[in-house]
Amino acid sequence: MNKRIIKILSTIGILLFFLPFFQTCSDQQLATKPNWSLKTPEVVVAQTAEESAMKAKLLQASKENATVTGYELALHEVDGLAATWVFSLMMLLNFVIWVNALRNQFSNLLIVIFFNIVLILFAFALFLYAASDIRQIKYGMLLFTINTAALFSLIYKENST
Repeated sequence: MNKRIIKILSTIGILLFFLPFFQTCSDQQLATKPNWSLKTPEVVVAQTAEESAMKAKLLQASKENATVTGYELALHEVDGLAATWVFSLMMLLNFVIWVNALRNQFSNLLIVIFFNIVLILFAFALFLYAASDIRQIKYGMLLFTINTAALFSLIYKENST
């Protein structure tokens, strides 16, 4: 039963990289510059009575554009963050974990997952250094951390029996 759960969690670990991991600007910074974004779309600001509704829409669009996924952090350079190599290595290690879990080779995975946890803690430290608000760390990063800790626990139990 544990082997099946380990396979499922390792697959989920790869899919979690599609979730939002980090917002590059705080909400206060985006509110002062609502047309700023990571992808820099062209935005036309209306000068009518609907200006406040338009500003809210611009703020929401800016928040979505300023939020990056794990894959974007791993594969692209994000302004203000020197975390590309950390997430590239985390993604590579997660792929190694997934392949070995599917092959039922759990003997060396404990070391790989432990190194992945160290990289996660390093990424949290980078995020806290770069972020002006802790709410910039999104739920994808937290779910990935929980998933990796659960994998570590299950593989430790599997190797000890």
